[in-house]
Amino acid sequence: MLDSDTLAKLLARALRNGGEYADAFVENRTTLTYRLQDGRIHDTGLAVTRGVGVRVVCGEAAGYGYSDDFSWAALERAADAAALIARNGKTASQDVALRERRVETFYDQERDAPYDASRYVRLLERANVAARAHDPRVSAVNARISDEVQEVWIATSDGTLVHER
Repeated sequence: MLDSDTLAKLLARALRNGGEYADAFVENRTTLTYRLQDGRIHDTGLAVTRGVGVRVVCGEAAGYGYSDDFSWAALERAADAAALIARNGKTASQDVALRERRVETFYDQERDAPYDASRYVRLLERANVAARAHDPRVSAVNARISDEVQEVWIATSDGTLVHER
């Protein structure tokens, strides 16, 4: 995604109009869905969401800019938009030094993509059989399964950088 130097430059740019605090939220999310209808897999979907949000705080004002384009020019526009909303009229250069902080992980950190499709199909087929076996009045089974892998990086102007999957 974005390296710590790029994130530090982005935060410094966001603070250049007098912001007191800035943070950046970077996300990469993959969502896979399967839907069972009438005893068969009816449709599937794969969605990828990526983007960077920049927030600047100045007193009671907060500005927010967002980009799903990771080019430096697009990131600058997002930081500038946030800085324009939350400004105090002063312009100043401010360096940001980031240090990575480890956070406790709760999920499988090794998995970077959804599981193989056959795993989801088998689960939906089992759900179909179980529902129909439960009561003879069951005439239709509709089921859906989703799997999502989300990676997040958060960088703050006070120097914190965290990452979690």
